[in-house]
Amino acid sequence: MVCSSSRYNCRLIDENGDSLTEAFYSNPYLAYGNDLYTVMRGSKRGVIDGEGEVIVPFEYDALIVFNEEGVALLRKGTGTTGNLYGLVNLDGDILVEPRYYLGNPHDNHINGFEGTMYHFYNNEKDYLFNLRGELVLESSDWISSWTQSYVITRNDETQRYSVFDATGEPIFTDAAVIREHDDRLFWMKQTLEDDYAYYDAQGNVVFQLPNSDTQFPEIFTNHSEETFFLIADHHLNLVHIYNSSGNKIASVPDSVSVEIFADGYILLIDSSKQDLFSIIDFSGSLIIDYQYKRFRL
Repeated sequence: MVCSSSRYNCRLIDENGDSLTEAFYSNPYLAYGNDLYTVMRGSKRGVIDGEGEVIVPFEYDALIVFNEEGVALLRKGTGTTGNLYGLVNLDGDILVEPRYYLGNPHDNHINGFEGTMYHFYNNEKDYLFNLRGELVLESSDWISSWTQSYVITRNDETQRYSVFDATGEPIFTDAAVIREHDDRLFWMKQTLEDDYAYYDAQGNVVFQLPNSDTQFPEIFTNHSEETFFLIADHHLNLVHIYNSSGNKIASVPDSVSVEIFADGYILLIDSSKQDLFSIIDFSGSLIIDYQYKRFRL
């Protein structure tokens, strides 16, 4: 594909520089693999292959990059509150008709797709479709967040939350507070009287908060999948490190950042000490005190 400097006069040529097509296109980019292009002809976008054959007809206002399943977000027409979106595959089959508005943009990218679900809304309902264009969840509540393992919804009237697994089956309904965290765990209080706890995608408690005043822990996982929970105590300016069994292995100043250094070790970097670091093992035993700076090759 060669274009003028304006990217408005583009044409497919072979290795000898001969034109493969008579048609001119504009604004091309690779659609899928190395030999499919999404291009514009006039004001509409479609997909052609490396021989110039039309794969997806020129019927759409926009086509967002195809994912690994060969499905793309399409835009066609407008509704009462904005552009309308749907899904199309590489055969040109419409998997989801363009009658939805684009939902939460954190997993839908304007110049490409990098997420795990497509989020739409219409007629006072929210919808999630997976990368194959299959409906995962239809909800009258707002779909506030999702991962590969679970979906969280919130009812705007009651301010209550529900959690569904990746197939759309309910795990929890009518929960008081949920603060989503990562792909495996979410942070929840079933009732306002409960303490916070981490739950997995099957609804099991993984870690019960030992301090009921704390609301915003962090979580990180090392290479061998050992999970640690960082609980901040702002009254004492400390961060407590708990292992997955709920045992506290160390307490460090809240000026310290905590990283996995290697299998079996935790790196503590203290910004108040010119970024000197210390190393402890997974039991909390001190290996190196604050006396070195990290050197990166």
